[in-house]
Amino acid sequence: MTKKTVEKFYSDLSGEEIVSANPTATFSLDGTAYEMELTVAERATLSDAMSQYIGAARQVSRKTTPKSGTSAATVRAWAIKQGIQIPAKGRIPLEIQAAFDKAN
Repeated sequence: MTKKTVEKFYSDLSGEEIVSANPTATFSLDGTAYEMELTVAERATLSDAMSQYIGAARQVSRKTTPKSGTSAATVRAWAIKQGIQIPAKGRIPLEIQAAFDKAN
């Protein structure tokens, strides 16, 4: 038997299906990081709205390294066992990484 799993993304704003390869937009404000799935057009609107602020801001590096030796695959497997929804690809969401670190 062959099984094919298809993952689809939908915009958190409009509910529209997203065909982009990278639908997740990440940004932060006042120390709180946010993530949302956006269509290409919605992402461009967000980028345009923030461009004046980004142009005047300083870029800072965030140190959010997982516990040493922990792979993304290990964190994903743990999350799935816990019943936590997690993207099949891409960066591990910070709240899931934090929950993994706390549990392990």
